[in-house]
Amino acid sequence: MVEGSDAANLQASGSVYRISLGARFAAGIAAGMVGGILMMGFMMTYASVTGAGVTMPLKALGALVYGVESLIAGPTAMLGGALIQVGFSMVLGILFALFVSRGMSTIVALFAGIAVGIAIWAAMDLFVLPFTNPTMAARIALMPLAYFIAHLLYGVGLAMTPAFMRTFTKERLNHRREGVAETKPIRKHRLLLWIGGIFAALILALFIASFFLDGMIRARTQAAMNQKLKGYHVALARAHLQLVGGLLTLNGLKIIQQAHPHPAVADVPMMRFHIEWKELLSRRVVADVLLSHPQVHIDQTQLVSEKNDRVPLKQKGWQDALEAVYPFKVNRFTIDEGDVVYIQDAVNPPLHLAKLNFTTDNIRNIHAPNNVYPSKVHANLVIFGTGRATIDGHANYLEEPFPGARTQFTIENVPLSAFDAEIRQINLAVSGGRLFGSGLVEYSPKVTRVQVDNATIEGVVVGYVHTPATQQAEAQRVKATGKQIEKQNNRPAVDIEVREFDITHSSFSYTDKTKDPNYRLFFNDTDIALKNLSNHQQQGPADLTLHGKFMGSGDTTVSGDFLASQHGPAFNMKVAIRNTDLPSMNDILRAYGRFDVAAGQFSVFSEVSIKDGDMNGYVKPMFANLEVYNYQKDKNTGILHQAKELVIGGASHLFKNSTTQQVATEIDLTGKLTSPGVSTWQAILQVLHNAFIEAILPGFDRAVRPNAATDTSRPAHRARSVPPPST
Repeated sequence: MVEGSDAANLQASGSVYRISLGARFAAGIAAGMVGGILMMGFMMTYASVTGAGVTMPLKALGALVYGVESLIAGPTAMLGGALIQVGFSMVLGILFALFVSRGMSTIVALFAGIAVGIAIWAAMDLFVLPFTNPTMAARIALMPLAYFIAHLLYGVGLAMTPAFMRTFTKERLNHRREGVAETKPIRKHRLLLWIGGIFAALILALFIASFFLDGMIRARTQAAMNQKLKGYHVALARAHLQLVGGLLTLNGLKIIQQAHPHPAVADVPMMRFHIEWKELLSRRVVADVLLSHPQVHIDQTQLVSEKNDRVPLKQKGWQDALEAVYPFKVNRFTIDEGDVVYIQDAVNPPLHLAKLNFTTDNIRNIHAPNNVYPSKVHANLVIFGTGRATIDGHANYLEEPFPGARTQFTIENVPLSAFDAEIRQINLAVSGGRLFGSGLVEYSPKVTRVQVDNATIEGVVVGYVHTPATQQAEAQRVKATGKQIEKQNNRPAVDIEVREFDITHSSFSYTDKTKDPNYRLFFNDTDIALKNLSNHQQQGPADLTLHGKFMGSGDTTVSGDFLASQHGPAFNMKVAIRNTDLPSMNDILRAYGRFDVAAGQFSVFSEVSIKDGDMNGYVKPMFANLEVYNYQKDKNTGILHQAKELVIGGASHLFKNSTTQQVATEIDLTGKLTSPGVSTWQAILQVLHNAFIEAILPGFDRAVRPNAATDTSRPAHRARSVPPPST
């Protein structure tokens, strides 16, 4: 025990705060070792969690001696890295101990230690590593945040230096008694308070330090994403990393196509990453990502450029860029109020998907990993202003070689006219129309399944225009479509099923601009019902019914069934068109028969079946109240044309059925398909062409001109004059 007078002298001179050089060295070594262990332990844990390998930090340090070969070397390189870490930690700890006092408070020591840790991090990252150990510098560039936090932990270790000084000297000032130093063990509750103070100060220091790292985080994040992307680059306005909680927020993120940079293809006002805390209970460290109000903007120029690029869109590094932003694997992904716009040109309105909300969870298959689709998926959006869509299902994002998903969908009130500008490129025009439907879609490396439970189109007007300029392209499209249909027909891994599909109160037209004159055929006030359509023969035949008005006046009924046969097209079809106003067909009569009519009604009845390439059936066109020549209509035409129409009209009167006052001819369609390998839809088009172009019009000609020669070039079509059926 030091006497009172000596204590007073010691206290007055400040010698109670002096410590021997040996004690300082010992305290510095101990604190440096603690900091080094905290630092390396964190780096190795982080490397293990992120898949870099638990030994990677030691090997990277060993590269100071062994070079890049240390990354593939064995225990020698790791031992070298460990010795380097221990040596530097001890030296820096001793230097820190030389500048702190034994009586320094816990809070001050903690701030001093963290400040030194940040200074060491800046010096190593900017000056030391790039020149002395480029191999480690390259590895650290892949985990900059972890490297920064590791240095903060080293600073926490340094902050224990004053405590180690007091422990090694075994002295403590006794302010209650004589104010002199005496040896006493540190009380347990003071140690707990000291540890608690360290953690509280560390949290406060991390929170404050977060606001000084924004510039560096922004630059590093932008560079890391651009390094992974191909054909695109990002521009980032601001980034903030909240070290307390690991929350990373990116603001003003723009994704730019390098070929056509204006406008940016995507603008994300806010993108947020954070640790999904609930999964820590599953011993997994994973991330939750939120995109708030993202806007995707694509114009035709950008779309064409992307289509022509040799690198597919999915191989342009999007996932790698996302993973480069945040060190942990994404397990939950959310889009809040997204917006997608496609602009074809300045004339047509854009295609707009709005208020897109999308959520998917369990991306890393942490829960229910044995399920085929363990990840939940939900989405809803507004389609083209008035339409609504909802998607619910499950996915497997880890399935190889690409993710799989199975979802239920519901769509309501989708305006089909929005597609008009796009489909005009394939000779189609659409106006009006609303789509409703529900069903299931499954797509994975093992199976493709589309099941439409019910779908309805209301009030659509669809027109197809056949033009001289697009004849070749149209033929190629039909051929390619037919081949694709046949490819999927009865394909085991592809299952397409439409259980019920209805089209109501709609109109369909075909305009042929390759003929002189141009003509237009149309059905209006049309209702179509299709049931049990499938690409598999085992599902049985599909049923089709149609009711409408041909050329605005002819009551039309079509019924039939067709099968996805493995031996070519197979279908049965019945057609009845009654009392069509014949003058409405004058353009097609002029185009193919070089005459027109002033009055009359046209009806046609047909039954056709096709199986195994054989076609059986007939077409029976009938003409009633036919008036070919009309002076008021034909007075301005040439004398030869007038004479021709007089002869045709007179002949038609001679061959009218005396009971019904109708002209009727039956054309036999028995024969072989010209192309047995075509799809069912192509076969139906072929039959319609044969019936209306190669049978009805020549049949009309044979009916009114008995001396006309039979077309011997088509032996499958045989015509005979018969009484019309009773109607």
